[in-house]
Amino acid sequence: MIGPRRASAALAVAAALAALADAPLSGQPAASPSTFATASDAALATLLHVDYAGGGRWRMCDRTGCPEAVTDWGADGLTYALWLRWQASRDPELAALGKDLAAALPDYTGGCDLPACAGWSDVPEWDAIAAVRDFEPSRDPKALARAEAAFAYVQNGDAFSLGACPDVRYQQPGGHARVFVDGHETFDRTGIWQNKSSSGLRLPGSVLFAWRWPRPGSHTIRFAPEIPNAKEGGSFLHVRGYLIVH
Repeated sequence: MIGPRRASAALAVAAALAALADAPLSGQPAASPSTFATASDAALATLLHVDYAGGGRWRMCDRTGCPEAVTDWGADGLTYALWLRWQASRDPELAALGKDLAAALPDYTGGCDLPACAGWSDVPEWDAIAAVRDFEPSRDPKALARAEAAFAYVQNGDAFSLGACPDVRYQQPGGHARVFVDGHETFDRTGIWQNKSSSGLRLPGSVLFAWRWPRPGSHTIRFAPEIPNAKEGGSFLHVRGYLIVH
């Protein structure tokens, strides 16, 4: 059992050790507390001196020889981070940078229409948001025009529409197999089941297609491979046989 004096002495020693542990080592300055402001300054320095390559281009990593990009999520995400700094600080020096970033974005024109459209809808949509973020600090009308054009590229094209939910645009046009009925492609994939049936059973290597015509007659059904895209490359379709079920 520890007496009152010994207990007091033990507490005093413990307090002294705690104070010693919290004190900086001799010759070392005490570390300043981290704040949102210091973290924001450090993030801005990284964006400007590590990630930014100049000319509206972003580096995709922090090593020498990293690829550079002006479009899609990797580049646009860094633009969003820069905009967040501007939103908090209203730094006027970021206005010129916003103009350069917007000028480097792709110049979307018209709508993405089939059969030529082979891109993904998310890329121009990310770019549209990035252009809006560039516009806010720069107030450059060209940045706003690029945002509107990128959005219209998806909204006004026919490649991403006419699905089961017509108000929601597809990420990628078409399906894995394309079906033409009397020369007209079924853009919304009506009646098409690939590698499975409506029952949910898997049927590998198959394309099931159901269609009903309003009256008897001769009709032509043609299958074709998906159109190429930049992320997944080309596609193919090898038809080894078919079965017609009435």
